[in-house]
Order: sequence, then C-alpha cells, then structure tokens
Amino acid sequence: MIQQASLKLRCQEDNHIEEIDFICYHEFCTGFRLNCFDCFKKGIHHTHSDDVKKVNSLIPFIESNNKECDNLIDDLNKCVETLNQSFSQLTKGIRNKYSLVKERLVNMNSYQINDYLNSTIKLMEYKQSISKIIEEQIKKLNHAFNNLYEQLQLSSFNYYLIDDNNIERAEDLCNQGKKLYLDLNYNEALTYFDKSIVINTSNQESLCYKGNCLMMLNKYEDAITWFDKALAIDPNYVISLSNKGRFHHPYINRLMFNDVKQIQGCNHFVGQSISY
Repeated sequence: MIQQASLKLRCQEDNHIEEIDFICYHEFCTGFRLNCFDCFKKGIHHTHSDDVKKVNSLIPFIESNNKECDNLIDDLNKCVETLNQSFSQLTKGIRNKYSLVKERLVNMNSYQINDYLNSTIKLMEYKQSISKIIEEQIKKLNHAFNNLYEQLQLSSFNYYLIDDNNIERAEDLCNQGKKLYLDLNYNEALTYFDKSIVINTSNQESLCYKGNCLMMLNKYEDAITWFDKALAIDPNYVISLSNKGRFHHPYINRLMFNDVKQIQGCNHFVGQSISY
C-alpha cells in the first residue's frame, strides 16, 4: 500500500505561484490534468468538472489502478497458462502415439504393430502441415502482441525513467551548486541543487548538499529531512551519515545555536579539502 504523502507539486504555469490543487480524471481530457486553483478558475475542465478531484485523491487512484493492472496481468497469465496446457496436451499425445520404445514393442502383437506403422506413415504426411499451422498461429499471436505493445505505447513512457543525458545534466547542476556552496552562497546554491533533484531524484550528492545548505541557513529540521532522503537511497552514504550525526552531538549542537559561523568556516574548509 502506498503511504499517504503531502504532495507538493508546482503549477506548470511559470507565472503561477500556487501549488497543484486539482487533478482531472476525465477519460477524454486533452488539457493538462494537474492544475492549481488559478488554472481551475479559468474553467479549463468546465465541460467535465465532475471528474476533477482534489490532489489528495491521487494516492487512492494510483492504488486502485495498481490493482487493476495486477488483475489484468493475472488474467493474461491465465490465458497463456491455458495455451501452454493445450500445447502440452498436443505434444504429449504425439509422443504417446507415435514414439515407440523397445520395451513397448516386445509386448505388441502383429496387429498392433501394423496399426502403429499405418499411423506413423501418415504422420510423415501430416508433419509439415502441423508445423506450418503452429508457425502461422504463433506469427498471428506475436503480431497481436506487437500491435498491443505499440497501441499502449509501452516503449515510450517516461514517468520515472532517467536517461544518461538527464543524469549528466543533474550532475552538472550539482557541481555548479557545490561551487556556490564552497563560496558560502548557500541560497543560490540551493537553486542548483533543487534543479538537479527535479531531474534526478536519486542524485545523492544534490540531496546531501541541499541538506548542508539548509544547515548553514539555520534550517536544521529541514536539513535532517534531506539527509534522510539521501540515506534512504543508500543507508551507508558517508557524507549524509556524518552530517546528520552532527545534530546528535551535544558539542556540535551548542555550536549550531551559539556560534554558527564557526561551523560555516569549518564546513567551508572541509568542503575545499574534499574538492581537492
């Protein structure tokens, strides 16, 4: 079961500062389905407003859709299983009737051997046509599978897939943010780490350095959240473990609240050491 989370999605309109508040589930909707309140007021989905729900309906929708997907796959597997059973029955019948082992031969009389020969000789005539029939049906089935694959556009979805170009772009943004971080430009550095995370949510460095920036800006609880996000990807990620550990050390805690500048200077020195 997907845990209910507070979705914080920005509106796709650059001049809108509102977060996404409504989602359209209408089957034939051609507009952007996720809208803020300002977009909704424009009447984008006025012709099917009954199908527009609050953003917190997304998690139940996904869970329901996942069940439907699993049910469909189960039904398809049952169809294939039925096909395999029929094919197994055919091949087993051919082997039992036309494949004769010596142990059976010695127990057969002349009439039975005569019937065997008649059947076997006819099999030679049927062999080519049997193979042809099976091959044609397999081709039709494969063609149907390929058509369904194309119709469902299963090769072009990109909900969460990240290509090499995006990974490289996210790393470039992270590196730019690190330079600003080492120059103590924490707010500006945050913008680059945020952009990097949007492209690749699994970029541990960006997650961790965002936590560092928030820590330097005295936003300690927020910093821990981002350290935890990095650790969720890799629980042994040393930098996040080290930075998060600072919050649990009494001496460091006193420094944070009494003399943040000391930590900033120390962090800058450590960052420069790591960069070299």
